[in-house]
Formats: sequence, C-alpha cells, structure tokens
Amino acid sequence: MFRKFLLISLVGMLWMSSSVVTASAIGKYKWWDDNVTGSWFDNGIMCYTQDSETKADMKFTYTYKLGQSKKFVNLGSGVSIAGDTQVDIQGFLPTEESTDLMEACDDGANSIAFISPNVPTQGGAYIIRLTAFEKNGKVAWIDDHKVLNVKTGVESSANFFTNPPSIFFTQDTYANISPSSGVSAYTSKGKLRNACLLIYDIAVKGGKTDGSITANDLIISAQGGFFGVNVRGIIGQLAIPTAIKCAPWVATYMW
Repeated sequence: MFRKFLLISLVGMLWMSSSVVTASAIGKYKWWDDNVTGSWFDNGIMCYTQDSETKADMKFTYTYKLGQSKKFVNLGSGVSIAGDTQVDIQGFLPTEESTDLMEACDDGANSIAFISPNVPTQGGAYIIRLTAFEKNGKVAWIDDHKVLNVKTGVESSANFFTNPPSIFFTQDTYANISPSSGVSAYTSKGKLRNACLLIYDIAVKGGKTDGSITANDLIISAQGGFFGVNVRGIIGQLAIPTAIKCAPWVATYMW
C-alpha cells in the first residue's frame, strides 16, 4: 500500500543559468513526486500521519536497494515514536550533550516518526523500503519510496536506474582534467569514468538555485550559459558537444 509521508531533510541545490525558466518536473522516473535531492534522508526520519494503522511503539525495519540492483540491503530496525519527540539534528534521541534539538516531525504530535539507525550515503538512485509490524510480528504495511541522492564522483552507472550513454573522452582529455576542479576523471581503480558522469558532476557542482531543470535548459546553458563556461574550464572547449549529448540523461537525474 502507498502511504504519503513527510521526509524531514534538506532540499538539494541545483545550478541553472539566470536565463533559464524553471520547469515543474522532469525525468523518466518522476523522482520529484516523493523525494528531495542532495542531502535527502540525512537524519533518517520518515514521518507519517498518526492513525489506526500507524502509531507509536510499532517495530519496523528499513532496507534499500541501489540503482538496478535486485537485492535489498538492511539498514536496521527500530520502534516508532510520537512525532513531537525531541531529537537532535541527526535524528538521534538526545543525550546530556545534545544541542539544537527539534521535534522529529514537522506536524508534531499528529505524526509518527520512523527513524532509521543508518542511512545510505552513496550517490545514486535508491528504493527506500520501510516495513512496519503489528505487535504479533505480522507485517502491518510496507512503504517504498524512490529517492535520488545527488552527489558527485559516482563511479558506476549501476548506481542509476538507467545507464548513462556510453560516451568517453580521449585519454589526453582525461589526463588534463585537474584534480583541483573537484571532478574526478578516474574511478578508484584507475579506470576512465563515463563522460556523462563527468558532465553530471559539473552540473551538480554548479548548484545555486532550487528548482527543476530540463535537458533543453542544460543544452542552452552549455552553448551560452554558465554551465558551458564550467564545462570548458574543467574539461575543455571540445567537451561542449559531449555535454549536449549527455544533457537528456543528466537532466533525468537532477531536480
């Protein structure tokens, strides 16, 4: 069953040229329907409206799967709490040393908070699954949510539901990308990263404005906006045609 939730998290930032008109929604997988990007799920809290099926003291488990993986990975278990319970900024129950406390849920006592003991940190597209249990141990309900963690340095297209176009730069181009740019040309094993992943990193790194972005926005900005300036500065002038080819895929994974 699908249950609408409030995800307590910070909204990620995304770069757009000043001439670009914000789009309301983009991407094949409609991530904007039920997630925020950037630092989503940082404190591991999902909040649900309190009702007969969703209450405090319910046992639950969090699991996730990344990208095209078919296997769910365990994040841990816990017990649900009232939404007006005080927690720290990381979602933990306070200790004597805790500061900057807040209510677990924006809606306070009208909500029930399910706090994950761990959160996945790798960039990419996830399915986060919350399974709540009755007192007798039977499953009360299961809730899946698509979540996109926008981060630079992704090494494998397996982190995403759709592989990026198979495009690579020349060896000399990779060798000339400066590590000081913050864009990694190689994987941790020394292999060349997909060119579209490098273009994606530049788009993410330039994040300055909340909003949505389309492939056309990126193409226009690559040709004559700040995005194009960033691509030229980090990779070189010859990377602009590649940035345009990668734009539809990149736009799918930005919000």
